[in-house]
Amino acid sequence: MTTIADSPSEPPPAVEPTAGHDLLIDDVRAALSELLGAERRLRGRDQHHRQGGLTYAQLRALMVLRDGPHTAGALAEAANCNPASTTAMLDHLEAAGVTRRRRDTRDRRVCLVSLTEDGHRLVERKRAASQAIWQERFGESPEPDLKAAAQAMRTIAEMLDAH
Repeated sequence: MTTIADSPSEPPPAVEPTAGHDLLIDDVRAALSELLGAERRLRGRDQHHRQGGLTYAQLRALMVLRDGPHTAGALAEAANCNPASTTAMLDHLEAAGVTRRRRDTRDRRVCLVSLTEDGHRLVERKRAASQAIWQERFGESPEPDLKAAAQAMRTIAEMLDAH
């Protein structure tokens, strides 16, 4: 039997709806509501600058910058912020010495954001702390379960983006 974890690029086989299956779908929907609620509460606590002076959105943006420079627009998308909030966020991060902005040499209209050396050190400390929390919670989970969970979340994200 093919599962989501076994073949993420192929659609899962059709499932005959049963009462039990419908209940499981309802449970996924309820779990999503709980997850979105937790995300809203986490964002609500951002006003208090958690994570050692960083908001959740700032931390997400900084994690994206680990891979190299990005445009402000790409960071806004990654941090789920609007462009005005991203500009203010980048002003704060640049003043803190964590990021720097520069014009793209090929297109002066494009502003690229990158981490400073201090920014790289900060991000690696935060990433290690976050990884420890995730490892504590999911470290003993079987790989197929983790793959299925990741695929299910991506499927839900695609479904929500499509509507």
